[in-house]
Amino acid sequence: MRIGGEMSSVVKNAPQASDAQQLMRDREHLRLLLQVNNALVSHLDLHELFRAISDALGRLIQHDYSSLCLYDEGARELV
Repeated sequence: MRIGGEMSSVVKNAPQASDAQQLMRDREHLRLLLQVNNALVSHLDLHELFRAISDALGRLIQHDYSSLCLYDEGARELV
C-alpha cells in the first residue's frame, strides 16, 4: 500500500512539476525579451546593438552564428 500511495503522490505532483518547468521557461524568455528591449534603447550603433542582442540570445540559446535582417518598408525588402 505504501508504494501505491507514493505513486499516486508522484502522479498528482507531475502536473505541478511540469507547470513549474513551464514557468521557469517563460521567465527566461521574458528575461531575454527585457534584455533585448534594453539593448534597443541603449545602443545607437547598429553593430553594438547586434552584439548585445546576440549576447542576450547566447545566454538562452546556444548558437555558433547569428544574423540580423532589417525590413525596409519603403523598398519592401530586407536590408
